[in-house]
Amino acid sequence: CNMHSRSHPEEVVKYCLKAIQCGRNCGDLYNAGLSYGPLMWNLQVQGANLLVIEEYARECLQFSQKYHLSFSVALAEAMHAGWIEPMKKNYTPVPMEEKIEKWDRDNHIAATGSYYVHMALTSYYFGEHEEAEEYLFKVREYLRGLTDNVLKRQWYVFRVLNAIRLYERGKVYKSKEKLLSYIKPLIKKIETWAQFGPVLKPYLSFIYAELEKVAGDFRKARSLYFDAIAAAHKHRFTLLEAHLNECRAELIKNAGIGTERACFVEAVRLYKNCHAERKEIYLIEKYPEYFEEEAIAYMPEEVEPVSYILPSLDVDYLMKSSFAISAEMEIDILLKKIMDVVLEASGAQQGYLLIEENGNLFVRAESRITEKDMVRTVKQDLEDTRNICKAIVRYVYRTWETVILANASEEGEFKDNPEVQALQLRSVLCLPLIKQSSLIGILYLENRLSDLVFTSEKAKMTELLASQAAISLENARLLDQMKKTEEQIKESLSEKEVLLREIHHRVKNNLQIISSLFRLQAAHIRDKHDIEIFKESQSRVRSMALIHERLYQSKDLAKIDFAEYTKKLVTHLLSSYAIYPDAITLDVSVDDVFLSIDIAIPCGLIINELVSNCLKHAFPGGAKGKIRVELHTAKDLPVQNAQQGNMFTLIVSDSGVSFPEDLDFRSTETLGLELVTTLVKQLNGTIEFSRSGGTEFKITFPWH
Repeated sequence: CNMHSRSHPEEVVKYCLKAIQCGRNCGDLYNAGLSYGPLMWNLQVQGANLLVIEEYARECLQFSQKYHLSFSVALAEAMHAGWIEPMKKNYTPVPMEEKIEKWDRDNHIAATGSYYVHMALTSYYFGEHEEAEEYLFKVREYLRGLTDNVLKRQWYVFRVLNAIRLYERGKVYKSKEKLLSYIKPLIKKIETWAQFGPVLKPYLSFIYAELEKVAGDFRKARSLYFDAIAAAHKHRFTLLEAHLNECRAELIKNAGIGTERACFVEAVRLYKNCHAERKEIYLIEKYPEYFEEEAIAYMPEEVEPVSYILPSLDVDYLMKSSFAISAEMEIDILLKKIMDVVLEASGAQQGYLLIEENGNLFVRAESRITEKDMVRTVKQDLEDTRNICKAIVRYVYRTWETVILANASEEGEFKDNPEVQALQLRSVLCLPLIKQSSLIGILYLENRLSDLVFTSEKAKMTELLASQAAISLENARLLDQMKKTEEQIKESLSEKEVLLREIHHRVKNNLQIISSLFRLQAAHIRDKHDIEIFKESQSRVRSMALIHERLYQSKDLAKIDFAEYTKKLVTHLLSSYAIYPDAITLDVSVDDVFLSIDIAIPCGLIINELVSNCLKHAFPGGAKGKIRVELHTAKDLPVQNAQQGNMFTLIVSDSGVSFPEDLDFRSTETLGLELVTTLVKQLNGTIEFSRSGGTEFKITFPWH
């Protein structure tokens, strides 16, 4: 429950899911049920999809009822009544008096405490601050049941936030001094806890913004709301991010700036994402003017136009706006952020972002502050785009110069242009997006309601934002290109793997055909010596075919599991020589190594020759004995060449009759030993021979 002090809610959720599964697997059903509590609470703190939380609550309820776990039944019911139902669009309060009395009798204080915390939160989010205060007060009696978990931390946070809202309404706290004396000790605790982990950081930023709003400092409050939104977005606290956008929109609306629509629209989008249906509807009904379909191209002349001109924007705001743009790498979201920030900074009524592709300009994003969906991402050729002065855009594209027009229809070099007159353009700002001497795109902004909207200060601010936008757009384009290239490489690699697997399969089949031809030919031969030669050749081919078989069946097409291969090879040799397992014992000891095909084939052939030699000559007359095959990393051996890499030792030995004393295996006329000597040279290795207690061949070779 207490991992939240240092862990992100997502990590706590994963831990809880493991705890539930472990409890179910080992029969610890009580702790499995108990783990559903912090699972649901951390999902709530994160503002996760309400449908997901509801599904876990339902799962907890069914599991707990099945195994008569009354405590975790209560946890699920508390979450359902206190958080899930209040966020549904057709919410009807769930009667809880009898349940709470029962929970109190059963000492399920964590369930009651969690219910009151969640009811306090939902009341706060819907502006019911006096009801929220009542629920926050009721939690005190049940704090010991919440121990030190994340809900207790939230309880502290919302005591502060709700107290600020009550003060704004003139309730409870009649003076600022009384408010501060109440909340300062709480904030100090929250600041201490926030140092240990991420869970409280977005909430703490929210508190700071609310305090500046109460203090009447619009700029600081707006900037701190921006910080809080960035923190909530970074930690994926969806519902909190939505509420912060709502609060920021109300701040801007009350200041009379006229650019709050983007924040309201973003808040509704985020509420919809986490399925907080009632909150989404609540906001739309509270501010219907921002969510109606509008198609206002011009304002009647007799109506005094609304001023869309922003007050001077500070450097701090510019830095935060630039950070918001630079932090995004997904192209469509980046386009929306650029348009949101630029329209707010410039005072434009509408704007277009055009991207240059292969010598042509395409409109990739358009934004109108009078529309429900403020920013729309598209891909439309400039020539097919209406409601934009193409002549101005082409001029900027050709010259890379910024165009600022106070009243385009009355003055400036474009006043006689037919498009300018037809569109009745007034304030226009069109500037190039340039990165490292390359034109990335063009930003086209206009305001048809007022003259002189784009002052030199606003133009400079917009140019600075445009510079950051150009960098971010190029980075996003490169990232998108890299992802596409990566997908193409993966697709090409997949095709090559299929082809290589097929090649190994066909080589194996062809080698098996050769082996079968040897067997068929041997059937027509009567000389035992010749039959033995065919049999040996068949065995050699089989050792190579087995390697290709293992390769096309494995995940790694370049290397083979040599331990598995060796066991299968020597087992096949025993079978082909009709040796009973109780007569000759095979002992295979091979390190867990994967060898490339150019090493595996000669090693396989060497093992094939030496083991075959043992089976034929070491145990005459059906004598019993033992054959041992080993392959180990020879770490204690000196490396003659640093480029050689690891050294390996291959040993094939038997306990049978040894070679004659006068036999030199290097100059023997038998094909098998001659082949072994040749293969050792191919491996750049050395071979040693011993007659002690049988026969032993020890081969040492390098392997990269």
